[in-house]
Amino acid sequence: MRNWLIQSFALAAFACMARAESNDTKMVRDPFWPVGYQHIDTTSVVVVAAPVVTNVAPVVETSVTPAKPDPLQILMQEKELAAKIRTKCQVSAFMKAANGQQIAVVNGQVVSVGDRMSVDVEGHSYRFKVTAVSATFVKLEPVK
Repeated sequence: MRNWLIQSFALAAFACMARAESNDTKMVRDPFWPVGYQHIDTTSVVVVAAPVVTNVAPVVETSVTPAKPDPLQILMQEKELAAKIRTKCQVSAFMKAANGQQIAVVNGQVVSVGDRMSVDVEGHSYRFKVTAVSATFVKLEPVK
């Protein structure tokens, strides 16, 4: 009985030593990783340099004069843009402040004379300065 007990302790000790050695070679799981997460070793990423190009076509310089845009077409584009900007500027209220200054709510922002605001149209942001506010209109001028 005593012999069997010593042999089982020795066998358990050898198993624990073997398990400890295998854990040293295997990556230990971080306890904060989500369940099922597979760690990717970033130290083994290989960076390949781009190939060097030696045959390059010669650069040919040509003088091309750009076509002058039609002034009428430019004016029509500007009018279309101004109409789109006007539709984006939603004035929802006019008020008079306690100090007598006229205030308006444009696109959810409270503005008064001298304030700056921006309007996004077709992926471009246009900035304006409020130059006048009355009980019926808001006048905006572009900021350059």
